[in-house]
Amino acid sequence: MRLCPDLKGQSSLELLIILAVGLIVLGLVISSSQQRLNTSQQALAFSQARSSANALAQAADAVYFEGEGSKREVLFTIPVGAIGTFLSQHSIAIRVATENGQSDASASTQSEMCANSALPSAPGTYTITVESLEGCVALGTGGSLTVSRTLISESAHPGDSFLRTVKYSNLGASPIQVDLELDFNSPDAIIEMVNPADNLFTLNSLEERDVVLNFTFLQSALGSYSGALYANGTDGTNLTTGIFLEVFGLTCGEQACSGGASNVSMIEIKTYSSNTYSQLKDIFDPPEGILIQGGNWDPNSGLTLDVRDPTDSFSLSGYPKSLAANSSGGFNDTLVSGGLAGLNGYLVRASGLSGGSPEIRTANFDILSCN
Repeated sequence: MRLCPDLKGQSSLELLIILAVGLIVLGLVISSSQQRLNTSQQALAFSQARSSANALAQAADAVYFEGEGSKREVLFTIPVGAIGTFLSQHSIAIRVATENGQSDASASTQSEMCANSALPSAPGTYTITVESLEGCVALGTGGSLTVSRTLISESAHPGDSFLRTVKYSNLGASPIQVDLELDFNSPDAIIEMVNPADNLFTLNSLEERDVVLNFTFLQSALGSYSGALYANGTDGTNLTTGIFLEVFGLTCGEQACSGGASNVSMIEIKTYSSNTYSQLKDIFDPPEGILIQGGNWDPNSGLTLDVRDPTDSFSLSGYPKSLAANSSGGFNDTLVSGGLAGLNGYLVRASGLSGGSPEIRTANFDILSCN
């Protein structure tokens, strides 16, 4: 009798072997793809972290050079995979996990971070408040309390008086108690809150409050004055409204000028990173000059400084001139006072590189004639 082999059983075994091999190959492919995907995600997270750190550092430098009271808000993204955030005096970093361990995506600043600055650490997108305070820049997540203006800059004459309004708003869902502190001390330039109850008040959800300040300048007022209005909210928000005042005499007689139209008082001015930001400074007796300062240019780069007459028809003697920014991106120049007429609207124009790109910034100043 002849026996036939069990072909059916053999075919089933071969099929099982083929399936097993296929599953092993598929597993290797999936593992390799997952590894590449993880590497790509880590690279993307690091790139996002570096971009966020750079944006925050640039904002910190911008408000630092614009001066005390300048304030901005920046969207700050901490990517998935980040371990935490770190601040030092001159750097901002987000630590990200990579296949080789941990790596910091960091950016440096020319400004100095305030000691109470703090950043969130969990992944997500946050609104970070960047504010220039006295001697440092503060970073932190914005609270529900907001203010309508971070700077009051005014020019006046002795005997003037006027009112200015600062609006506070509660954008949150819970009540906020607001404690206001007016830091301004001068015997002849006086600022007072019109409503004494504005020192301490409560804002309910979505409520606003106008705080009216009364400015009064006695006949003895002359020169520069500065101070601030501080608001501390129970939501943890601390807001600052800087106050900068310039009081100019109607004539130069009070400054012991020797007389004659050729004798003029000089005003110190500064150019800033914003074309619209110029701040008149102290009035000087002749023959002192005009100090022109600027910042936020590319460090050690070349600059051209031009000072022109009020009609912008011609450059003053000695201008335009070439300067070099210092290692911090700033410059100083003194305009000699001799021969200048007592006119309003002299123009300063600085041109150079900022962030690697050509930029032109301007400021204006006035000269008061003695009589």
